[in-house]
Amino acid sequence: MSSAKEIGKEYPPEEEEQNILELGRILAKDQHVHPGKWRRGQHPKHHGCVRAKFTVADDLPGVLRHGIFKEPHVFNAYIRFSNGKSDDDRNIDVRGMAIKLLQVNGKKASVSEQFTQDFMTADNPVFFARNVRHLLDFVIARDSGKPIQEIAQNFPKLIGFSKLPPASPLETRYWSQTPYLLGNIAVKYSIKPSKANVSGKSPVDDANFLRAALKDWLVAKPAQFDFLVQLQTDPDAMPVEDPTVEWDEMVSPFIKVATIEIPAQTFDSPGQMAFCEALSYTPWHSLLEQRPLGGINRARRPIYEESSTLRHQKLEPSGEESF
Repeated sequence: MSSAKEIGKEYPPEEEEQNILELGRILAKDQHVHPGKWRRGQHPKHHGCVRAKFTVADDLPGVLRHGIFKEPHVFNAYIRFSNGKSDDDRNIDVRGMAIKLLQVNGKKASVSEQFTQDFMTADNPVFFARNVRHLLDFVIARDSGKPIQEIAQNFPKLIGFSKLPPASPLETRYWSQTPYLLGNIAVKYSIKPSKANVSGKSPVDDANFLRAALKDWLVAKPAQFDFLVQLQTDPDAMPVEDPTVEWDEMVSPFIKVATIEIPAQTFDSPGQMAFCEALSYTPWHSLLEQRPLGGINRARRPIYEESSTLRHQKLEPSGEESF
């Protein structure tokens, strides 16, 4: 039997808009640490923002030649490495890698930044909530003080979602978790570290060891990642609206579309660390033809914008900053 669903299409539930409003209200309240101080809503602790180059491959098949992948190009970028919630790097947590490409021209999905394209990834191929209602249920249960073991009964993807820390942010593979448009199809992204990034070291007993590992590596040598794309080939087995479902790599393998090069550098001056804290990342900083898809991403649009507004006046980087 053929599916009624189509490749690259969204299917939002009727009650989603109200659920997004309620979710945003709760998350904004959680973000207010104390009077006059608003914490970043997601991934609040950064290990650093580093300069990088994002080089689009010159031999891509036509199906991938949309948006920033339309033609070979080298973009300057800022990459932010982070913890999901914890200020202590030794804790079990989610680790993030967010990329902000600079001087990206074209029609944008959001007007909050005019010349950037953001990619937000984490060290797990799937998200733990199926949709906005499911995520709202989680936030309500969490804020009620229920033990995480009890909450996990309704959120099985929470098991293993947070992990012990890697030796370095440069040794970790990251995934977009949620899907994105690419032309008229849906895709997911992944960022795979080069084997040359592996230090051979173990995590260190220090609350800030991930920043130290990043600093120690980049002060002496560069790092490299492959940026990969996975195509949606089945709208049922590879759903747009349920990011808890991992898209089968055996059915649709990831394809390399770009190389990320992080040159040797220092990044932890007070000025650059403050600049990193001030940056805003959202998947909606995107070309329209690469816009985010699915309910979790639809919720991110107003919630991330409100989070940024609460923290500061928006800052759009040019790449000409000096620290």
